[in-house]
Amino acid sequence: MNEQKDAFIRELDKEKCGIDGKCRSVVKIMSVVDPLVHRKLIEEKVLPQFYALRWIMLLLCQEFDMINAIRLWDSLLSDDNRFEFLSFVCAALSVGVRDQIINGDFAACMESLQHSAKNIPDVTNLIRNAESLRQEYIKKTGK
Repeated sequence: MNEQKDAFIRELDKEKCGIDGKCRSVVKIMSVVDPLVHRKLIEEKVLPQFYALRWIMLLLCQEFDMINAIRLWDSLLSDDNRFEFLSFVCAALSVGVRDQIINGDFAACMESLQHSAKNIPDVTNLIRNAESLRQEYIKKTGK
């Protein structure tokens, strides 16, 4: 957890390691892997701070029960780049409510995003989807 401390230092908020940087990372991933959802969120002025901030700051533990949170944390902590995978998990949660976002207004987008984990009984598929998004992102960007 020592590696996450920079996300909690106000002076570093705007840096890549700070909370705003981590939110920007989710947005950047979304712009590559699902430009339509990305564009819709921008049109509706749904900022990542409205939904992804909680996901990132709490490492998704508020979204899932203890067993799923531990399984998810195992994936986050075992990732070679540590918590970089968290951004892809956040993007996968967003893509998981794609239809509601594309067809919704600001309120519908917010509600869908804030409750996107409610219909996930087992995070195994979410982790697989996040890894697929990471591979797609790498393929498209070379990063």
